[in-house]
Amino acid sequence: MTHDALVKRALVYLRRRRCVIYGTEVNATSEVPDAIGWTCWGESVVVECKASRADFLADAKKPHRGPEVGMGSERLYLAPDGLLDAGELPDGWGLVEARGRLTIVTLRPEPREVWDRHADCLALLHLARRACDYNPSALHAKIQAERAEQRDRARRFSEAEAESKAARAEMLEAARARHPELFREAAP
Repeated sequence: MTHDALVKRALVYLRRRRCVIYGTEVNATSEVPDAIGWTCWGESVVVECKASRADFLADAKKPHRGPEVGMGSERLYLAPDGLLDAGELPDGWGLVEARGRLTIVTLRPEPREVWDRHADCLALLHLARRACDYNPSALHAKIQAERAEQRDRARRFSEAEAESKAARAEMLEAARARHPELFREAAP
């Protein structure tokens, strides 16, 4: 499994974790997480993707991997199944493994009390600037496009629901025609 495929999985994982804001390769500080997300409660989740053991071993030398430094109130490694052992992770890190089409949490870390909140804020600002491409009208256009897509989905759903209702009524009429004895009115 490639690093890019793992990063895509990390974003899916963050969405499932109910992160309302998330992004990849946020280089607002010296630490550049593969994926980071924020929940509506202000918790930040950092996911480092490792496609090889060599990458994991090199990552251990980075200064922001210690228990009380670096971004993220929760920090996880995402790796292919069996690549990493939970016992070799740095203190405070969890492990998520990619098993086929599933993403399984092997070791859930305890949320940290102390982390680099300033770096988290810088990363969040970086994502906000990236989202609107330094142009508020671009953000407005993206919101309008999303609303139009939602309206289109709602319209298609309503049409499908109406077709389904018509098909059920048609089937009921056909059944009444074939078996009128089943649909006789009960005498009062």
